[in-house]
Amino acid sequence: MKDYKIPTNQLDEYKQSIHAHALFDKKDMSAPACNDCHGNHGAFPPEVKSIASVCRQCHPSTGELFSKGPHKKAFDGMGMSECEACHGNHKILRPSNDMLGTEEKSVCIQCHESGSKGYQAAADFGRIFEALQKQMRQNEDILALAEKKGVEISQPKFHLQDVNTILVSAKNLTHGLAVEDIRQRAAEGEKILVDIRQAGDKALQEAKFRRTGLVIATAFLALFGLALFLKIRDMTKSGSRP
Repeated sequence: MKDYKIPTNQLDEYKQSIHAHALFDKKDMSAPACNDCHGNHGAFPPEVKSIASVCRQCHPSTGELFSKGPHKKAFDGMGMSECEACHGNHKILRPSNDMLGTEEKSVCIQCHESGSKGYQAAADFGRIFEALQKQMRQNEDILALAEKKGVEISQPKFHLQDVNTILVSAKNLTHGLAVEDIRQRAAEGEKILVDIRQAGDKALQEAKFRRTGLVIATAFLALFGLALFLKIRDMTKSGSRP
C-alpha cells in the first residue's frame, strides 16, 4: 500500500476507536472490524454510498433520522459520505459534546459559517445539551453529598440514569436536525431533574435534622450524666457522715 502512496496507519487509528474498545476491551465479538467494511478475501475500498450502508447495520435509527433530515440531500449532491463526514472512518471516537455547538472542535462549523441557519441550529444544540448536563452535574453533586452524610438516595439516583438515557436519545436526534424534538426531549429530562433536585434537597434537610437531633440528644445525655454524678456524690457524702 505504501508503494501506491496509500496510507498505512489504518490499524493504528482503528485501535484508538470506540469500535476497537468494544472488541478488545469489552470482548464484544459483534463490534465492527476490518472485514465488516472491506469484506474478507476480496477486500476492497468501500465506496461513498456503501460506507453509510455498513454503518446502518448497527445504527439503523441514526441512519433513518439522517435520511429524513436536510443533510441527506446536501451530502448526496456533493458526493459526500454520510457518517464518515462527521465521525471519520477508522478512528471513530465516542461522540462528545465538543462535536456539537459552535466551539473550536465542533464538526458543524466545518460547513456552516457564522450567521447561517445551520450555524444557529448548531448553537441551539450546544446550549440545550450544555444546560441539561449542567443540571445533571449539579444534581449528582447534591445526591453524592447526601449519600456521604448517610441518607438513602437510591431512588433519585436511579431516576438520574433515566435523564442520562433521555440525553443520549436527544443527542441522537441531532442526526435528523429535529430541533423541536430535541427541545421536547430535553424538557422531559429537566422535569425529572426538578424532582431529583427536590429529593436531594430533602435528603440534605434530613441529614441536617439528624445532626441537630444528635447534638440535642448528646447534650441531654451529658446533662443527665452530670446530674446523676452530682446526685451520687451528694448521696455518698450524706452516707459518710457519723
